[in-house]
Amino acid sequence: DIHFTSASTELSFWARQDYRPQQSRVSVVEQNINAALAGWPHNPDYLDAKARFLTWQAYWEEQGTLARTLSQQALELKLGALERRPARRQSWVELAGDKARLGQNDASWNLALEKINTLKNVNH
Repeated sequence: DIHFTSASTELSFWARQDYRPQQSRVSVVEQNINAALAGWPHNPDYLDAKARFLTWQAYWEEQGTLARTLSQQALELKLGALERRPARRQSWVELAGDKARLGQNDASWNLALEKINTLKNVNH
């Protein structure tokens, strides 16, 4: 899917140390992710892409209610993706890290740690 590929490629640049996309690029990425999700709303890759997008939005907001709201929406999307592919260890790692960063050491955080341990020899 061209929308997903374009968005995913751009998102990969956002993790570079000095890279901060222009607002026009951010808008295009969001449009591409939403277009991909419109065609297949339960695709775990698309859900993960939307979660990564929202996580970056929260990161750029730094603090406050909007950052917390975006982070929580990202976590919900990650959980949705994990429901559709529960054996993907990297998704559990990302979920555990996000929850720890947000101070949410709850049942889903514990489940993520358990899955990480259980799947450590399965996906490698």
